[in-house]
Amino acid sequence: MSSTPASFQNITRPIESFNLKSSTVDFSNTTVISDGFGGVYWNDNFSGNPAFAIDSSNTVHVVWGDETDGVWGTDDEIMYANYTIGAGWSNATVISDEFGGVYWNDGDSYRSTVAVDNSNIIHVVWYDGTDGQWGTDREIMYANYTIATGWSNATVISDGFDGVYWNDGGSFGPTVVVDSSKKVHVVWWDWTIGPWGTDMEIMYANYIITNGWSNATVISDGFGGVYWNDGDSGTPAVAVDSKNTVHVVWYDETDGVWGTDTEIMYANYDINTGWSNATVISDGFGSVYWNDDFSADPVVAVDSNNIIHVVWYDETDGVWGTDTEIMYTSFANPAFTVGITQGIPFGDFYILFILVGIIGIIVYIKRKVYQK
Repeated sequence: MSSTPASFQNITRPIESFNLKSSTVDFSNTTVISDGFGGVYWNDNFSGNPAFAIDSSNTVHVVWGDETDGVWGTDDEIMYANYTIGAGWSNATVISDEFGGVYWNDGDSYRSTVAVDNSNIIHVVWYDGTDGQWGTDREIMYANYTIATGWSNATVISDGFDGVYWNDGGSFGPTVVVDSSKKVHVVWWDWTIGPWGTDMEIMYANYIITNGWSNATVISDGFGGVYWNDGDSGTPAVAVDSKNTVHVVWYDETDGVWGTDTEIMYANYDINTGWSNATVISDGFGSVYWNDDFSADPVVAVDSNNIIHVVWYDETDGVWGTDTEIMYTSFANPAFTVGITQGIPFGDFYILFILVGIIGIIVYIKRKVYQK
C-alpha cells in the first residue's frame, strides 16, 4: 500500500477496483472513554461490547459490559458514560446495580443496548445472571434515566408478568428501540420451552407508561396457532418506522424450501393486525433459492420513506469467492402484510378468488336450469 498521504488510496484486484478511506483525514483521534476521568485511571479490567445512542441535543450515550471490581462486587456490570459538547466525556458509572444505596445485583450482566426517546429519556437493556424470584436462569433486565430522577432500579422484563414466573429458560441478546409514542420495544432470544417446542425462539415485550411492561411473547413461531418454526432462532435486531410499525429480523436454523442452511427471517408488528408470520428474506427471490450457506447477525433500519434495510454476514460462495461476505436486502413496508382486507389470508386476491367462485356457481346453476 502506498505511504503517500491521501484521502483515498486506490487498490486494484484482477476483477475489481475499490477505494480505502484514510482514517486520519476526517476523524478525530481515538480516546479511551471507560477510564481516566479527571486523570484518574481506576477501571482496571476488561470493558467490552459497547453500544451507543444519540439524543436530540446531540449528547452521546454509551453503555458496555465491564469486569472491574468495586463496591458493586466482583461480578460483571453494565457501565455508562456520556459526552456533551460543553463538558466532554463523563466518568463511567455502574447502572446495573445499586439503587438507593443497596447493591443487590450479584450475577454477571452482559450485552447491553441503549435507545433514547423523543424526551431524551435513556433506555438500557441487557441480560443478567442474578438469581431472584424469577429463578436461576438468565433474564432480560432494564433500566432508564431521566434528568429529574436519575437512573432507575434494574428490573426483570422477560419474566414475572402479573406475578407469574413462567420463563425458566435462559434469555439472551436483547435489543431495544423506542417509537414516537414513547413505547419501548425489546426483543431477545430465549430458551424457554413452550407450545413452540424446545428450540430457541425470539421473544418480545413492550413498555407503555400507562400499562407498564407487557408479558413476553414468542414472535418467531406460532402464527395463526401453527408452530412450524422448529429450528433455533437467534440474535434479533429491531427497528420502528414512522407509523410505529415494529420490524424484527433474526437468524433462523429452521429447514424449508430454502434448504437446510441458516437464513435471515423477518416479522413485523402492526397495531391493527398484530404480529405477521415469520418469513425468510435472505433467500428465495423470484422463487430461486441460491443462498445455500450460513446467514447470521442481521441488523435492520428504516428510512424516512419507510423502506426497510437489512444487512448480515453470509458464508454463501459465489463470484465473490469462498470468504464470508456482507449481504443486503431492502423492501417497502408493508411488503409481507395482507391487503386492505386485513386478517383475511392473501388479502384482496382471496376476495377476488371468492367472487370468481361465486360467479362460476351462478353460471353453473343457470346452465342447469336452461338444460331442464
